[in-house]
Amino acid sequence: MDMIPRNNYGERCQFDAYCKLVLYHEAIDYLREMQRRRDTVSYPYL
Repeated sequence: MDMIPRNNYGERCQFDAYCKLVLYHEAIDYLREMQRRRDTVSYPYL
């Protein structure tokens, strides 16, 4: 049975931080887009 090598702990932490950063910025972009859409909605039936 193969053991998982522990010598790549730094790489895993670096990749984890990268993934969290990407998701954080995706959330910011999503909220910015939703705010833009809310602010530019036209009300043709009013």
